[in-house]
Amino acid sequence: MQTKLNKTIANILEILNKDLSPEELLQQVGTHLHQFIPFDRFSLSVAQLRYWFFLQNQEVTTKSDFSPYNATSSASTHAFIYQEPTLRHNISNEIQFQYDQDLQQEQMYSDIIIPFTVDDIPIGTFNFSKKESGFYSQEYFHVAQSLTHIIALVAKKFWPSKRIKP
Repeated sequence: MQTKLNKTIANILEILNKDLSPEELLQQVGTHLHQFIPFDRFSLSVAQLRYWFFLQNQEVTTKSDFSPYNATSSASTHAFIYQEPTLRHNISNEIQFQYDQDLQQEQMYSDIIIPFTVDDIPIGTFNFSKKESGFYSQEYFHVAQSLTHIIALVAKKFWPSKRIKP
């Protein structure tokens, strides 16, 4: 397991050092993260760009409606604003955000949301979603937090010299 994790981290470092579009970056990083955290949809919100990038069924889509200042619009913005990692076992029983109903319509019932920071600057969130309610355990939650932290440390190395391109 540790060897697989080390190899994944090395692969992610290599990906982050490439000059990729956010869509390519998400697709390649998502492929490696999927080995440790199964998901039906993986998304990355980037506050500076006010973009969402979604990876679902090997397809990347974008939305330009990420507003990092409205904590009631989504669990992701709430996690971003308060820098609180979030594990939700059954979204249908926990609806409290505007976009939760959209998740239900997409049949996404379980999610993990991890805020992403570089040099203590909030950048966005990593979001892992599954169709099965109760899918994510505390173990997945801790793995997601650890991998996000590692990615942030790796990103810190290249952040000053590279910028994410919209």
